[in-house]
Amino acid sequence: MSVVVVGAGICGAACANELHRRGIDVLLLDRGEVSGETTGLGEGNVLCCDKAPGPELDLARAGRALWHELAERFPEAVKLRAKGALVLFGDGGAAAHARALQDAGVEAEHTDDARTVEPALAEGLEGVLVAGDLQVDPRATARALAAEVPVRTGAKVVGITPGQGVTLVTGERIAADVVVLAAGPWSGPLALRAGLRLPVAPRKGQLVALGPAPGLVRHKLVEGSYLALGDGISSVIEEALGGEVYVGASRRWAEFDETVEPEVTDALHERAARFVPALAGLPRTRAWVGFRPHLAGGPAIGLGREGLYVTTGHEGAGVGLGPISGRVVAQLIAGEPPDIDVAPFSAARFAA
Repeated sequence: MSVVVVGAGICGAACANELHRRGIDVLLLDRGEVSGETTGLGEGNVLCCDKAPGPELDLARAGRALWHELAERFPEAVKLRAKGALVLFGDGGAAAHARALQDAGVEAEHTDDARTVEPALAEGLEGVLVAGDLQVDPRATARALAAEVPVRTGAKVVGITPGQGVTLVTGERIAADVVVLAAGPWSGPLALRAGLRLPVAPRKGQLVALGPAPGLVRHKLVEGSYLALGDGISSVIEEALGGEVYVGASRRWAEFDETVEPEVTDALHERAARFVPALAGLPRTRAWVGFRPHLAGGPAIGLGREGLYVTTGHEGAGVGLGPISGRVVAQLIAGEPPDIDVAPFSAARFAA
């Protein structure tokens, strides 16, 4: 059997690596460099704290466990930090969120005064601490995974023929028995050309880096309103691996507009300073944009149609969910029982 994986972000690199480890002939393709887009632009979060009970939280728990396995295989690339996450509430909701996570099997602790966990916080905040949540380096990890498999970069796929292979923009055709579509926010049109309706859409997000200020922020901080954020802004704050403080998050439908909007940067900085006052005085070092692959109802993982598998639509949780999604797709292709029930993530739910 031969497999082509389209997209060399964390989902595609993980899937290709899992296939290769099973002795399956695989080729990983990307129009740019490995981990050059969505995977390499985020904060590297592996979180359960922000998931509602249900299939995606179950997937997140399995994904978080797999990241510990990856850290054993690639310690220098993963750079795993088990620093935990703290969800912040200013007007109630913390106790209920903690109970919901606990009932779903997540270790979550409610605190009436979040400053006992995170001293730099403003007064009057409750918190829910999920101590097992992680921070990793997704770009380096994707590259470590991809380094173990055959890869072609600069290979822009414009067509997929399930059961036959893919066509590049140059006209070259690459034969394969199976194609895996893992192209993040660019997956929708490619799926449609393959006869699969998969309405993945890019959701623009903007971040700003402050500082550096090592040690100021100890955990991943998540404003409670982020749990149900549609279009708009809600604070997420954490120390990056290099000592800067990363501040987000914005969500907006903007197709692939890469413009960094100064007013959004201002709003992110000002909102974050409400939670961590010391952030107000930190200089801004840079701001940037990325695109989350949004798919209504959560990601699509598994068989799309005969000869075509998918792992895409993880929105802002692709780092945490990507490796487990890639493993599950590889298991399905290899005829193994998958680690998780893929029924809730079926691409068939979008069939006309």
